[in-house]
Amino acid sequence: MEKSKPQAFLESWEELQGPAIFATVDKEGSPNVVYVGCFKLINNSRIVIANNKFHKTQKNIHNGSYGSFLFITKDGKSYQVKGKVKNHTEGKIYEGMKGWLDPKYPGHSAVVLDIEEIYSGSEKLL
Repeated sequence: MEKSKPQAFLESWEELQGPAIFATVDKEGSPNVVYVGCFKLINNSRIVIANNKFHKTQKNIHNGSYGSFLFITKDGKSYQVKGKVKNHTEGKIYEGMKGWLDPKYPGHSAVVLDIEEIYSGSEKLL
């Protein structure tokens, strides 16, 4: 997305605490939510999440699901990012993920969430 990301979000990303939450939906609209601990913000416009043990999430992505990524900061402020998700099992994005992923994790694929919306609590930032 061409818009620049709100500075508060970018600064808060540096203060992210603990695992994050990643949600997708199936074809019928039923949500699936998982904790994720291996992820990285790329070019301030994409979140790359290592698929270490996705099953339902993987199926939802294959079926065209949008995703939501939720995290909190050290001071307890929450941020939610929404966007289209894609799965990569080869190529530059996948190889990049394998480069920063701890080798103890399998990294079956790299899931990319392209940032389309950002919220801080209920306030829409983008």
